[in-house]
Amino acid sequence: MPVTTPSFATAPAPAAPAAQAPAASAIAGLSQRECQVLELLTQGATYGAIARRLELSPHTVDTYLRRIRAKTGTSNRIQLALLAHAAMPISGRLGVN
Repeated sequence: MPVTTPSFATAPAPAAPAAQAPAASAIAGLSQRECQVLELLTQGATYGAIARRLELSPHTVDTYLRRIRAKTGTSNRIQLALLAHAAMPISGRLGVN
């Protein structure tokens, strides 16, 4: 019997520029600091790790993420991370150095 590859095992196609446009416009209104917090979130950092990296308190990180969710219309970290990934071209552009 032939072995088939499950559909979830195939790599997704890269996001088309048209798909990046709505996500990019949702992120365009974020401050530089909010973009830094979002970038670290997309890298898998916890609130505590983001706080240490940016020299903030975890409460401040939580506040930034609540503001970012409000501005982008997302309701959780997963949606926010997916939106950020959709908005970033391959080279990345949220601005964490």
